Amino acid sequence: MRHIITPEQMRRVEQAAFDAGVLSLDLMERASRAVADALVHMLGGAAGKTVVFFCGAGNNGGDGLAAARLFALQGGQAHIVLMDEPSTPDAGTNLHRAKQMGLPVHEDLPPHIHADAAVDALFGIGLNRPLEGRAAALVHQINALGVPVLAVDIPSGMDALTGRSLGVTVRAQRTITFHRLKTGHCLAADQEALGALTVANIGLMDPPDMQAFEALEEGDLATQLPVRPRAAHKGSNGRVLLYCGSLGMAGAAAMAALGCLRAGAGLVTIACDERIIPVLQVLAPNATCLPLAQALDAPPRHDVLLAGCGLGKGPGVWQGLSRLYDAGQPAVLDADALNLLAQHPMRLGSRTVITPHVGEAARLLDQTPEQVAGDMLAAGRALHARYGGVSLLKSHCSMITDGERQGLNTVGSPVLAKGGSGDALAGIVAGLMAQGMAAYDAARTGALWLGKASLLAEQRHGVYSALTGEVLALMGEAARP
Repeated sequence: MRHIITPEQMRRVEQAAFDAGVLSLDLMERASRAVADALVHMLGGAAGKTVVFFCGAGNNGGDGLAAARLFALQGGQAHIVLMDEPSTPDAGTNLHRAKQMGLPVHEDLPPHIHADAAVDALFGIGLNRPLEGRAAALVHQINALGVPVLAVDIPSGMDALTGRSLGVTVRAQRTITFHRLKTGHCLAADQEALGALTVANIGLMDPPDMQAFEALEEGDLATQLPVRPRAAHKGSNGRVLLYCGSLGMAGAAAMAALGCLRAGAGLVTIACDERIIPVLQVLAPNATCLPLAQALDAPPRHDVLLAGCGLGKGPGVWQGLSRLYDAGQPAVLDADALNLLAQHPMRLGSRTVITPHVGEAARLLDQTPEQVAGDMLAAGRALHARYGGVSLLKSHCSMITDGERQGLNTVGSPVLAKGGSGDALAGIVAGLMAQGMAAYDAARTGALWLGKASLLAEQRHGVYSALTGEVLALMGEAARP
């Protein structure tokens, strides 16, 4: 597991180091050495290579100025394009040192320079506004060079908290950040602008009371899963009742049921329209089916309710959900259950997991999808604040919170950008909860499990062609240590 932090938390980390006696100029030197080393590695050496360092006025620019000096000391040719005069003492010191070495400092890039690479040290993690004027012009200049770009901390023009591109943004081949990944690195929709991400250790430590975002990694999956005794039987591995599926949407219910079963649930029952039972018994033969009217009159024994996948929003659906849902019992609400919840807001139980994608979250929060996608952290917290329970807000990087803990799932493949993936995830989470896993842990482990299986599916079937069933079929392999 790794920890991911916000820009504000990074400032706390740095301040803790300063309070402990670390000099800010020394910390800048450590960061700059990591930048210079990354640059040399990217170029395959420094000798005979020309690099343009675009430096801003703040400490990110100071990192760039110091890195230019260190690159030159390794035999490279460094040119500095200075956006503004330094605004911090450390940046000023490093500009002075660069000039003492005789490094050329330009206001604009001279046309005669033929660079092998560029370093973006214009802004860093403090930017939260669109670039304009000279700053925007320099970003355009960097992108127009047509050479590999190394971004220091984060590409200029990207918000390090939310990952939003604030307008014109540097297109980096590689980004080097310090101490820990920032939330914006993970949440950014434009992952291509970041390029390859490197985290450099510069000798910092988190304050003991800091609550970072937890991110499970691929190697963590096997240790997160429930222990299966050798004498286990179907009745001891949990029972899930699905209120899912409708005419034309039987596949969604099947994917959810298969997700439950692949996650290890012992008994899965689908309560649904009688007309789709023959289809479901072919698609998910390990699950049993029950006509909805019968299930509503006498709900079968179950440990977890999963509702919403392919359910529809027709007459009586909300009433059926209201009869089956018990805020005191574990539950997973997805898809149409969430759309209905948006129309009938209510406080959910602490053991309920909601799994909205961006569009569903927008309806639940009375926002636009753009607002939700633009600040996934705020949206995830708002979902919990309004509805309670555990929120698993799905995207290429999912945000999970129960109001006290917060996590991100960064593991996954674009093969999941296909109908059925969300149904499968809801089923996996329900299957884990049926085996006794707490709601928050089931949400983050389920997201990791599906994500890891999707990476295997991409390897076997390609990024375009893998189907949800093929992803689910690889869950067993994904769970191996």
